[in-house]
This record gives sequence, structure tokens and C-alpha cells, in this order.
Amino acid sequence: MDTYLWYQTLIKPSWAPPSYLFGPVWTVLYIVIAISFGYVFYLAAKKRLPINIIWPFLLNLCFNAIFTPLQFGLQNNLLAALDILLLLATLIWALISIYPHQRWIALINIPYLLWVIFATVLQLTITSLNLQPQTAPITNPIPKSVMSETDARQIAENTCIKGGGAIGKGTYNPNSKTWWFDANLNATQPGCFPACVVNEQTKTASINWRCTGALPPQ
Repeated sequence: MDTYLWYQTLIKPSWAPPSYLFGPVWTVLYIVIAISFGYVFYLAAKKRLPINIIWPFLLNLCFNAIFTPLQFGLQNNLLAALDILLLLATLIWALISIYPHQRWIALINIPYLLWVIFATVLQLTITSLNLQPQTAPITNPIPKSVMSETDARQIAENTCIKGGGAIGKGTYNPNSKTWWFDANLNATQPGCFPACVVNEQTKTASINWRCTGALPPQ
């Protein structure tokens, strides 16, 4: 299944943003990430920052990079949820670590932090909503006849077709628990379309003339 179509089939909360919004938002954030994270690596390379500060930034980039393969490649919501939790944790760790040294880097990444918090809540919600497979709605089954059509036909022929004629294919009415057979009777009344009706509970038959008053054409 196409990954986009797969994502569309997931149950999502009513407050989930439209899919087309993610692209522009991440484009802007990636520009901020490239500038600020790149500057952190530059300062660490120049030994103007402790080397251990770069670890949360590196981990954050790794967790960011593997989210799409996990969510859309493997189509695994649980792994994607775990990944985005680690993404959020390493981002908080990174901003706390850099704040005493380069405050502007922490501040410029606040939009990134807010978006990841929102995305984390969204991903966890989607994951929880789709943990259980969807089941078809429960519907009341159509009652079945306890009398076979063959048995009902035998009763109809013995009761309704005494003076000759024939009956057509049977139709079962589950509401009245009756079998209906169109009856071509020799004694057909004008404007009537008789049926032989078999009651499955009493095992008796009677003729329903179904008279409409409309005479057949001469």
C-alpha cells in the first residue's frame, strides 16, 4: 500500500493538522536546525565548547532522521512513537546543555521544541487510537427460516394448487416468518395477483389474492 494512503487510513484525532502542513513547517525548522546545530558542531570542533555538548545534538539528528523510515517505511506506529519520545528528550537535553554557553541557540530552537512537543502528543494519540484493529460494526443478522423452501413448497402445492395451476419461486419474509409463492391459479380473480403464503410456525398455507383493482390488459 502506498505510504500516503496508509497514513490516510489511520484513525486520527479531530485536532490533527492536515497533512500538507507538515512539509512547510519542517522546511522552516530544518533551516533553523542546520544553522544552530551546525554552529554548535563548529564551536566544538574549534574547542570553544566542551565536546560532550555535541552528543544530544547528534542523537537528536539521528532520531529525527529515522522517524520517517519507521513511521512510513515500516508503517510501525509504536516504533515511531518511541523514536519521537527520544527526539523530544534529546532536544530538551541539547537546549539545556547549550543554554549556558550560547543562549541564542537555545532560544532560536524554541519553535522546534514546541513543534516536537505537539508532534509527540499527536503521534502518541495516533498510536493509541490504532493499537486495536478496527472491527466491523455489529449488525443484527437477518433471521433465517426454520423451514426449507422445499418443505414450504410442498405445503403450498398441497393446499393452494387444488384445482390446477402452478407456483413460482419462493420468497421468505423474516418479519412474518412466512414463505410467499407467486401462484398461477386457474381461478384467478380479475385485478388480483395471488400468492400462496405458508406460515412456518403453523405449517399451514393460505391464498393472499393481493388484489389491486387494476385489471390486466385485454
